[in-house]
Amino acid sequence: MFYRDQLIPAALEEDSHNLIGWRHLVNPQLPVIFHGVQGIASQEGSSPSWFNVDELTVVIDYVVKLLEDSDIPVLGEHIGIITPYQKQVMKIREALESMASGRVVMPSGNNQNNSRRRGFGSRVNDEFRKVQVGSCEQFQGKECRVIIISTVRSSVEHIKSDQQYNLGFVASPKRFNVSATRAQALLVLVGNPYLLEKDRCWEKMLRYCTENQAYRGWYFGLLIYLSINLVTLGCVWPSASASSSGAIESKEEGGNVQDDAFYDMLNDLKLG
Repeated sequence: MFYRDQLIPAALEEDSHNLIGWRHLVNPQLPVIFHGVQGIASQEGSSPSWFNVDELTVVIDYVVKLLEDSDIPVLGEHIGIITPYQKQVMKIREALESMASGRVVMPSGNNQNNSRRRGFGSRVNDEFRKVQVGSCEQFQGKECRVIIISTVRSSVEHIKSDQQYNLGFVASPKRFNVSATRAQALLVLVGNPYLLEKDRCWEKMLRYCTENQAYRGWYFGLLIYLSINLVTLGCVWPSASASSSGAIESKEEGGNVQDDAFYDMLNDLKLG
């Protein structure tokens, strides 16, 4: 997909493979998760930026699972959260701070807060404040052991506006490339699959995750059914141009030409 197959994987297995087998992976041998969410993108007041409470909740849940798991040595500073909208950055930071203070405050879609207390212990509480949260541009040139991406958008209604003003992840290959390649050992993608599959880059990522049983969350119907059953039969997904007709071609009969560079990048995280 990128770099014309010129990149050579050079990560040490002790760095790239140390979260393989984590108990919250969908596929225990593949440290990549696509978590489908049918959320609602919202705005507050006169702010032009967007946030998605449903995705925020999923993101925080992964952070909690990582920090609470005594079987894996993950600290707050090892986790990076990337999201394209400043309002979502702010909401995630606020949620992490509330977790650190011992008061779980999760914003709701109607701008009200649902709060409850939950104790994590002083060590875990402190780690919430060390999680890095920012935009794609803020993570350029950085790497984190764990990267969680919140795409925010859940409707095609505002995609043209995003394209016009260079916002969001959809139809932005460079932003996708930077975000999806920041992870050293675990990549978690949170978003609406029906929206993201309309983008060439995200469709390839989604296809990779479904073919390798690394998808969970909102039921993705026919896509998951086909990925589990047709891959077993030696078939591959149709190209984007053929997908509307539902045509499926066999590997043996010269079906789709998969993007080797893209798959090599992801397989570098996978235990061979």
